[in-house]
Amino acid sequence: MKILYGINTIGQGHINRSRTIINQLKRDGNSVDCLFSGPKPPRYAFSIGDRWFRVSGYLMEVNGLGADPAKTFYENFRKTRSIIRSIYRTMRLVWNEKYDVLFSDFEITTSLAGFFLKKPVVVVDHQHSLIHPGAIRAPGNFSDIFNVICALGLTSPYFTLIICLDFVDKSVRRFKEYLLPLINKPELSNYKTSVENHFCVYLPHIHKETLHNIFSEFEAEKFYVYGFDINEKKGNVWFKPTSRKNFLEDMASSKGIISNSGFSITWEVLIFKKPFYTIPIEHHYEQYVNAYRLSNLKLAFVSSKLNTSMLREFIDKVNSHFFKGPKSIKILSPQVLTNLVYEKLKGKM
Repeated sequence: MKILYGINTIGQGHINRSRTIINQLKRDGNSVDCLFSGPKPPRYAFSIGDRWFRVSGYLMEVNGLGADPAKTFYENFRKTRSIIRSIYRTMRLVWNEKYDVLFSDFEITTSLAGFFLKKPVVVVDHQHSLIHPGAIRAPGNFSDIFNVICALGLTSPYFTLIICLDFVDKSVRRFKEYLLPLINKPELSNYKTSVENHFCVYLPHIHKETLHNIFSEFEAEKFYVYGFDINEKKGNVWFKPTSRKNFLEDMASSKGIISNSGFSITWEVLIFKKPFYTIPIEHHYEQYVNAYRLSNLKLAFVSSKLNTSMLREFIDKVNSHFFKGPKSIKILSPQVLTNLVYEKLKGKM
């Protein structure tokens, strides 16, 4: 099959999830091109598919503490005309390249191109698990649930099949939606797991000065910080440039990982079986749900804010070997996911 894979580039979670699936699709003999929408993706993303394209897309605005809902709405409203042009560009691309199937990871233009051009659209994401009855339902305000439903409707208005991943131990079907356990990331097998004297940190939504001030209070520990794309060492805190390879190496060899509650990094932490301290981004319901589920399943140390006292508690537990890594969870082969896609697309192309 000739596939166009639409990827939302807010953060790196959508990219890294898509990378695992694209690699399996290519191993299965398919041709896969990538369409990136949103902020400029990191350099490594451009080598994921056979070719790549970029269009304007949805943005998330932050204020140094977390997501800024009002500013996010305003900035995206300003971009309405640009997003409409992106939909047209994607439709023209699909028409000219004669793609057989469109995939979407929280990416609107591929979904709408599939609708208008009558192409099958496969949505693979985590976001649909937030309202799937087979997953742990986190408490939330009506507005939180309503916003999730609206976001899913806007980013995936049309689909042939939805596959959502979460921390579950069995597959659950609801109409055209399939909730699956996590799938393995073969690239992680290239990194040897060890325990060296550093913590790996990914908290790009907190000001780096704030991170430095907190981490510098723990002089006996080393903190390797990613997310700011700089190379700057201040005492026991080393801000490192963006590098997928170096990041995974530092994760695999760390004493523990400190991060927001993004699904992709959580997924990788669980595969590496590292002690995990997670702080969900404020006003970000998906991350709140992830953190709630991780806490409920006893898979992570969770707090609403990063502060000295909570960090000290986490470090003390790590150093006293309180954590022996997360308990085992269900991990499927990526081929289970792609085989499900092939089965459900029979007769639809």
